[in-house]
Parts: sequence; C-alpha cells; structure tokens
Amino acid sequence: MGSVAARNPDLAVAICVAAHGHVLLSLDVRAGVARVEGWTEDGATAAELLREWRTWPAAGVVYTDTARDGLLAGPDLDGLRSCIELYGGPVIASGGIGSLDDITACAAAGAAGVIVGKALYEGRVDLALAMRAVESAAS
Repeated sequence: MGSVAARNPDLAVAICVAAHGHVLLSLDVRAGVARVEGWTEDGATAAELLREWRTWPAAGVVYTDTARDGLLAGPDLDGLRSCIELYGGPVIASGGIGSLDDITACAAAGAAGVIVGKALYEGRVDLALAMRAVESAAS
C-alpha cells in the first residue's frame, strides 16, 4: 500500500488492522521525497513517513528508489540503510537490482528481502543461486 499510506493514514492503519499485520507499506522515493499517485506527485519526506509508519501494525516496508528502478545499475544502499534505521522493522529493497552482488549487498545492509524483476527477465540473476547466496550469508 503506497499512496494511501502516504496520504490517508487513518484509512491505511484501518487496513493494516483489518489485515492483521499482513500489509506491506510501499515507499517510493526520489531524492528523499516520497513519490505518490503512480510516481507523478511528491508526498512527504521519506523520513517523516517512516517515523509515522513504524507505529503501524504493518508487515514491513518495500523501499524503492524510483530513480534507479528498472535501470539495473545497483540499489540505493544508503537510502536502504536509512529506511531500515528509521522504520525499525522489516524492509524489502527494490529498484536497481541488477546482479547477485546487488542482492547480497542489500542483505548485508539489513534488507529483509529484495524485489528482483528486470534482472530475472534479462537473465542477469539466477534465482536459485541468489537464494543460496543469501541463505549462506544469513547463516
């Protein structure tokens, strides 16, 4: 849940409660500012939202740097670390993942998971190998 979480906190919290904590909040960011309404408008700063969201009964946050999404040029590790610190709960990294090294870097930064799209479609990442690498790093 992205724009609703950023724009209508009362409704978003009600959805989180009704779904018994099974909702992921989506934080789409460009230069520290949340992008909403399909990335067409600016919202609050990422830091403001994360501080508010940390008290909600959500399953976690999906953090996407919209400037990197689909480019396969690597994730925003600094932004990811900041998101993890400010939110204090599970954060899934998205945007820019283009290699196994990117996936393991996200895991090392503390990500609870990663979203790998284009890199899979283009054959840049072997999913089984990536899963083994992350499992080994977590052991």
